[in-house]
This record gives sequence, structure tokens and C-alpha cells, in this order.
Amino acid sequence: MTVVMIVALIWIRKDQKRQIRRALKSTESSLKEHSRREAEVLTRSARMLTREETNRLRDEIENAIGAESEEIRQREKRLEERESLLDRQLQSLL
Repeated sequence: MTVVMIVALIWIRKDQKRQIRRALKSTESSLKEHSRREAEVLTRSARMLTREETNRLRDEIENAIGAESEEIRQREKRLEERESLLDRQLQSLL
């Protein structure tokens, strides 16, 4: 009888260990899946933020280039006006 009880206890203990291992594997799988999903969300969020920042910087650069281009056009116009004035002054001297 004692041997039967010992064998039964050993079997119960092994069964408990198997159940614990299964539960641990299930928890591990759940954690991995949760981590994978969270990584996907973070990746999408990072990509979206990167796109937004890229668009903001592009707009900023385009505005700066536009302002520089306008300033260059104004300087060219003033230079042409000065050239014209100098040409008229030279013609009046001749």
C-alpha cells in the first residue's frame, strides 16, 4: 500500500510539473505575441512620426528656399535698375 501511495504521489508530482510547464509555455507564447503586437504598434507610430517630421522639415525648407529665391529676385531687380541708371549716366556724359 505504501508503495502504491508513493507511486501515486510521484505521478501526481510529475503531472503537476507538466501542468506548470504547459502554463509557463502558454504564458511565454502570450507574452511573445503581446510583445510582437506592441512592437508593431511602436514601429507604425515611429514611422508616422518620422513621416510627419519629414513633411514638416520639407515644408520648412521649401519656405526658406522660397524666401531666399524672392530675395535673390529682388536683388537682381535692384542690380538691373542700378545698371540701367549707370548706363543712362554714362550716356549723358558722352
